[in-house]
Amino acid sequence: MKNAAIIVVLAVATPALSQEPAETIILPRETVVFVTVDQALSTHKKPKKAARKGYRAVKAGETIRDAAHVAFPVKIKGRTVIEAGVPVLLRVRPETKTGVYGRLLIETVMVQARDGSAVPLEGRIEAVGVGGRKRPAVRPKNADPRGAAGYALGAAVADATTPVTLPAGGLYQVIASSSVEVGVE
Repeated sequence: MKNAAIIVVLAVATPALSQEPAETIILPRETVVFVTVDQALSTHKKPKKAARKGYRAVKAGETIRDAAHVAFPVKIKGRTVIEAGVPVLLRVRPETKTGVYGRLLIETVMVQARDGSAVPLEGRIEAVGVGGRKRPAVRPKNADPRGAAGYALGAAVADATTPVTLPAGGLYQVIASSSVEVGVE
């Protein structure tokens, strides 16, 4: 008798879960979505060293699920279709090169709308290494090559051992790459 009561309760509760949302809204193509990077990403070749420095080492082709989120809610006709804080799926582009002369190129792939539907995104986040030498490209004639003053001009030139890093906390603007129908309550 107890089993019959449970089946009746499930049969009554199930239709409410599978009902369509009260209204659907079209999220237009090219809708702006602001994305914040939560974790510093780096082309560092050694993941353990990168982790000690507070970076996450990434490689070309890698998909990243937990390094960025939607910064502000996306609203259409006053209704929230993408909530703030929702994770954004990122992919490291194949053009990414490791090392100091490198380039870190991240593309935004997808975010989940309020009703669970996938919203494809289009946008790139890029960090470029300055490369260079440990010495300045041009040294004054009268500068002492052994003294610090002779190399003061090289302060803007990167150390040849520093990988490319995309710092955490950046705010980036990307767009929805196609229109998506989103259910709202």
